[in-house]
Amino acid sequence: MRYGTRCNDISLPPRTGTGLESCRRGLHHRGRGVRAPAHRKVQLRAVDRREDASIPQGPGRFALGTARRQRSGNPGARARALGGRGERMILPDHAISRLARAGMIEPFEPSLVQPASIDVRLANEAPWILGPGDTALGSTIEKVRLPADICARVEGKSSWGRKYLLIHCTAGFIDPGFEGNVTLEFVNLGRQDIVMMPGMPIAQICFMQMTSAAATPYEGKYQHSVGTVAAR
Repeated sequence: MRYGTRCNDISLPPRTGTGLESCRRGLHHRGRGVRAPAHRKVQLRAVDRREDASIPQGPGRFALGTARRQRSGNPGARARALGGRGERMILPDHAISRLARAGMIEPFEPSLVQPASIDVRLANEAPWILGPGDTALGSTIEKVRLPADICARVEGKSSWGRKYLLIHCTAGFIDPGFEGNVTLEFVNLGRQDIVMMPGMPIAQICFMQMTSAAATPYEGKYQHSVGTVAAR
């Protein structure tokens, strides 16, 4: 860029030399040709397309800390290991994989991990058909075991949404401290039969790091659910 041309509406007078220092010396007030008072320090920040190496980028932005911190029973230490500041956030794929291997999801199949969720599979023993307008209960093969400072949501998958299949009926939230299989409430809103095959990916679960551990983790009537559990 030549000095004396307009860049971002800031007019720079002709100057010799290049670089940030020359730009600082030639800075004028926006739209005026008046030099800033000598007592007023004008600070500029160099902008480069290259990212600062000290700032984690891409999928590693919220990289996990050391294995020791991640395994710690201290919720604050685990929050710092997951995100650095203990803020509530959705866990990325690598965090889900590490926690799943530590026992948060059993059985754990790495190929089911998505960018910010993990697919879960239908647990019925034999294929069955969900007709138009039909409702039914089912459950996941996977057992979820949430610590006191992580909650989760179960959601449908886009492939099933395009067939008008609901995966749950207002029961998508999983409390911190819950342990067991996840019961699903199916509704076929379409006009075609849907074949429900055991073992097929049927839903996805995303996990959220809480700002602190729950004072009273879940111990309700559906704790330690095994298989499909009807209303109690």
